[in-house]
Amino acid sequence: MALASSSDGAKLVACELDYIYTSTDTGVTWTPRIESMGGWNGVASSADGVKLVAYDMFSIYTSTDSGATWTDRFAPMESWMAIASSADGTKLAACAYNSNIYISADSSGTWTPRASIQNWRAVASSADDTRLVACKGAPSGGSIFTSTDSGMTWVAHGPSMYWYSLASSADGTKLFACAYNGQIYTSTDSGVTWTARDSVRSWNGVASSADGTRLVACVNYGGIYTSTDAGVSWTANPNTFSPDGLWTDVASSADGTKLVACSAWGYGGRIYTYDSNRATTIPGTAGYPSGGAYSAVELQYAGSDTFVLISYVGSLGAN
Repeated sequence: MALASSSDGAKLVACELDYIYTSTDTGVTWTPRIESMGGWNGVASSADGVKLVAYDMFSIYTSTDSGATWTDRFAPMESWMAIASSADGTKLAACAYNSNIYISADSSGTWTPRASIQNWRAVASSADDTRLVACKGAPSGGSIFTSTDSGMTWVAHGPSMYWYSLASSADGTKLFACAYNGQIYTSTDSGVTWTARDSVRSWNGVASSADGTRLVACVNYGGIYTSTDAGVSWTANPNTFSPDGLWTDVASSADGTKLVACSAWGYGGRIYTYDSNRATTIPGTAGYPSGGAYSAVELQYAGSDTFVLISYVGSLGAN
């Protein structure tokens, strides 16, 4: 499964093997949309959540109505690995396995191959699509590549690793990269230099707030980790070490307060949301927790009419 979020975190899009799903209420309810004949692998969203782009093993599809309808763009038939969108949804970058990085400046109307043929694994974009970052994955691994001219030219930086996921701040100066069975790496100079952070884990995905300060990352067969200092330090979220915790992707609102994560379709296939603005209820009998269908919450009584959240599954809010 893969995810993308609008800047306010209200509009979400997720894909699994068969369908693309959309939500307009921060993940409380989901609507199945277009079915795939080749298996959906990834999605991206404009800042307002209106323009969406997704890819399967055959082509790239776009939507201009928040996912209600989709158009096959008949993109080159490649083994697409990742796709990124500018804030306005008109400029796109997509990378393919054992192929090129493709750039579109007209919402996927036309595609131009850039960079050299590599085993590209992930790509991320600044809000204006001027600054791009891409990385190589298995089986060869390699460096992290950056572009400051909307993908026209690329320069290699950083250590050679099996990279798995990338994220960028809105201005493209703060970058984040996950190494599979490695560490999370951060850059504050648009990818020229990189610093290893946290521990060696099977990192699967990373997402960033617009300013690059608040981050969320997930671990394969592990938990979800968050950072509030641009990745210098990370905090494990105990309630995310669940039996179906084969986490595959994460997404974040622009301010980093609304997070969404998904687990693999064959291992529960669930979508989880978190809103730090609604972590506590208002005092008194008027306060109450809320959630979507099949959500569950574990509370511990702390005395003085106060309960402490221990864990939850599904979508949790507080009122």
